[in-house]
Amino acid sequence: DGLRFSAEHASFNEIRLYQPDLRAARLNRASFLEADLAGARFNLAELQGCDFRRAVLTSADFMGAKLDAAVFLNAFLNYAAFADTPLPEIDFAYAQLKSALLQAARATRCIFSSADLQEASAQQSQWSECNFSGANLKHANFLRAQFSYCRFYGVTGDQANFSSARLAHCDLSRAEFRQAKFNLAELTQSLFCGAQ
Repeated sequence: DGLRFSAEHASFNEIRLYQPDLRAARLNRASFLEADLAGARFNLAELQGCDFRRAVLTSADFMGAKLDAAVFLNAFLNYAAFADTPLPEIDFAYAQLKSALLQAARATRCIFSSADLQEASAQQSQWSECNFSGANLKHANFLRAQFSYCRFYGVTGDQANFSSARLAHCDLSRAEFRQAKFNLAELTQSLFCGAQ
């Protein structure tokens, strides 16, 4: 069994733990500022309002976790797993999310400004009112994803896959999608001013 404990509002700043098992832990509003928790297992954990700024969370597993209003600003989340998980009002600005697993994730009012989502797997995911301005979406896979009222201003999405995706009321101004795939995609009332 995973470690189950309650440490809400606790400070774990700069802690170093390799592959800690924190499944189902109650850690709401805890601070992990600049912590190194590579490979951590946060499955089903309660992480609402947690501060993960500049934390190292490479290959961490957040599937099924409660992450409402968590902050991952400048965090290292390469290969992290958020598949089939609700992502409400989370700040991922400037985060490293290369090859992150986001299949069937459901993001609402999240900030991905200048985040690196290169090669992320986000098939059949749902995104509502999310801000991707300046993000790197190169080679990301958004097959059959759904976007509504999202902002893609100035993103780089070269060779990204948006096949069969739905984009409604999105702003793609000044975005670059060189050799990206939009086969059978539906784009409804979206803005493309200056997009390439």
